[in-house]
Amino acid sequence: MNTISEQIITALGTELNIVDADSCLTRLRMTLNDNSKINKKALQSFGTVIETPAGVQVILGAGAPEVCKNIKQTLAQRSLITEQICTALGGVQNIKDADACLTRLRITVEDADKLDLTPIKDMGFNILENDNRLQIILGKHAGDIKNNIQKLL
Repeated sequence: MNTISEQIITALGTELNIVDADSCLTRLRMTLNDNSKINKKALQSFGTVIETPAGVQVILGAGAPEVCKNIKQTLAQRSLITEQICTALGGVQNIKDADACLTRLRITVEDADKLDLTPIKDMGFNILENDNRLQIILGKHAGDIKNNIQKLL
């Protein structure tokens, strides 16, 4: 993953605040849910920041299209991981609760018999199981994945 893209996503209030990403040759244009979640100081380290009613523009220079592409790929990858985890947990309807700490996604499911954890393990994530409670060690994006799951519940 691109470090600049990750830092910009974080400065925009995480992926859940991002509605759309677009760019021209020099500007990154982000449509956001809530402009108050922007960390303007962090964004200014990449270029001039222009707030708009719908979001923010960051003048990055010639690298704007590549950064935009990387942001879209990062957001799509996290959505795909969320979808795969939900499926492995027996579907969204089987998820009773989702929480997270810094690196672990903590899940409580209704029916442990519906679990097929092989796909999660195949993605390289470790899992701690205790009946209908699981901890999936996702790394630094555990909170983002948790938020994605909670939006589906």
